Amino acid sequence: MAQSKKNNYYDEKGAEELKLYTENDYQTYSQKLKPIYQNLDKKHKKSIYDSDKSTKAFLNAVDFANKRYKQEFGHSFTPQERKEVAKRLKDEYEEEVESFEGSTRY
Repeated sequence: MAQSKKNNYYDEKGAEELKLYTENDYQTYSQKLKPIYQNLDKKHKKSIYDSDKSTKAFLNAVDFANKRYKQEFGHSFTPQERKEVAKRLKDEYEEEVESFEGSTRY
């Protein structure tokens, strides 16, 4: 078990499973993640990007993936796991933006 900032424990393997599902599920990617990436790219270009708001956007996608995962496999992830996955997605996005500054990815 890993620990997040507010002493909320989450299952590391569960968080990784949800992250992989979120990134690899076609519906989640095409309906949620891709539009989020495109929107955040626009905000970066306009210099109005807000890291906290982007975490909320990724949490929306993760919640969508959690619902699909529950329908498919009958398991729902904890709020702490979902928040951790959203944070990881945001962190990866920010790292990618830094490395691709000035180019378009999508």
